[in-house]
Amino acid sequence: MIKNLIKTVIFALLLVFANSSLAQYYEPKINENDPQLPHWVKLMYADNPNVFEVDVAFQKYYSGKPFKHDVYSRYYKRWRRYVTPYTDETGFINYPSLEERLANSPQASHAVARSAGDWDYLGPKIHINARYNDNSQGVPTIPKTFRKICIQLIDT
Repeated sequence: MIKNLIKTVIFALLLVFANSSLAQYYEPKINENDPQLPHWVKLMYADNPNVFEVDVAFQKYYSGKPFKHDVYSRYYKRWRRYVTPYTDETGFINYPSLEERLANSPQASHAVARSAGDWDYLGPKIHINARYNDNSQGVPTIPKTFRKICIQLIDT
């Protein structure tokens, strides 16, 4: 019982830490203090960026020149893919609270479903075929071979 409780508590803590790491986009910003950064990168690196404004600035920046895969464009694609589900109709990012994430988490519902119900001990078990004597009123007798094994285990 205590082992199951400890396992449940550890699993819950791991779940909370894993979900709290998803609270915001946590990839470090590349050269964020560089004055040579394009305007769209500065918009993206802002504390509360408007995704639609960043998209327009990104498109405008690459409209007059050929698209180049650099660290900023790759960062933009990862960032855009991550923030898309949290973007509201005005273009701002609204990350869900911890309670909302836990409520909508498939791992949390799966963990609750798994932890519910009766549990049985699966092993390891030593199976003994007990032999009952008619005059012993149901008290099993342990076979001699098993007694030898137990004595050998105790002596070692």
